[in-house]
Order: sequence, then C-alpha cells, then structure tokens
Amino acid sequence: MRRAYGPIVKWYYAAFALRRREFDSPWVHKVNGIESGGRIRIAEAGVRFSLGPRFVMKLYITTNFQEGNNRKEIEELCGLMAQAGFEDFCFIRDVENYKKKFNNPYDLMRRAKDEIEKSDALLIDMTMKPTGRAVEAGIAFALNKKVVVIAKRGTLIKDTIRGIADRVIEYDTISDVVSSLREWLSEMK
Repeated sequence: MRRAYGPIVKWYYAAFALRRREFDSPWVHKVNGIESGGRIRIAEAGVRFSLGPRFVMKLYITTNFQEGNNRKEIEELCGLMAQAGFEDFCFIRDVENYKKKFNNPYDLMRRAKDEIEKSDALLIDMTMKPTGRAVEAGIAFALNKKVVVIAKRGTLIKDTIRGIADRVIEYDTISDVVSSLREWLSEMK
C-alpha cells in the first residue's frame, strides 16, 4: 500500500534539500529566487520557509599553494571575501590546513570537486600562472557554478578563462575587489 504525501511532507523534504544546498533535488521543483528577508517560494510544496535573515553565498576560493609560506595572503583574501558578504571556503586552509595532506592526486581532485559542489561560486586569482587552480575553475564551470576571476591589473587573462567567468575583476591592490564583489553579490540577489 502506497502512502500519499501531503503538502507538509513535501515541504519538509524540500526544506531539507534546500538546507543542504541541493537545489536540483527532486523535492525542490523550482526555486523562484531570493525575496526580501531571505524567504524562498518552493513551487512544488506550495509553501514558504525561511533560510534565516539573509542568504549567504558560499564562495570556494582557489589560490596559490606555496607550502604554507603564503598563509598571511590566503587569510587576507579569505577575510576580504567575508567582508564582501560571502561565506568563504578555502581548500588549502579548511581542508589541508596549509600542509600537503593528499599524496594521491586523484583523491585530492575528488575532494576538491566535492567541495566545489557544496559551494555556490568559485573565485580564482589569475595573477600568477594557475595550473591546478584552473582545473578547479573548469570543474566549477562544468557544475554550473558561478566563476569569478580576479587578477592584478595588466595580467593577461586568456579567452578560455574569460569564457567560463561570470565576472572578471582587475585590481591594483587585493582589497580593491571587495566593492566589485559586493556589487556583483547584490546583483545576484
């Protein structure tokens, strides 16, 4: 005997899926966008629920790893992203703790992909020649995540990177990116 699921049960599953950022979940038919106060309408469930006072976009920050010698720069970049209004996540800081943790490159990239899937967008600094970071940007693009490229003014950014970027921001000092990112974030809401 099959049990019928009423609107309350559908609301519960839809709310749970959104809380886990599973916007493509079968329980969440359609998200009609962020409205004032962080309220979202769930079309399938036909009800409203709140994600809290405001929705915070989780930003995966991919940056150059120099065996932990650039910890201060990474912390500064992450702090600037928080200032801009993002929930910052940096693989080097939050998973590897500034040390080489993965001996197997397959495990490293699998874990990076998992973390990118949990994020809403990816930020990559193209000032220094990226290799693994560009792969992470490609993964984000393939997963339909927003990609933000930042680079010191005058840095050559190839057309392939521009092709996957939702926003390209050039800066003189790294703190210059905060206002541009705030503006981009407000456009997203």
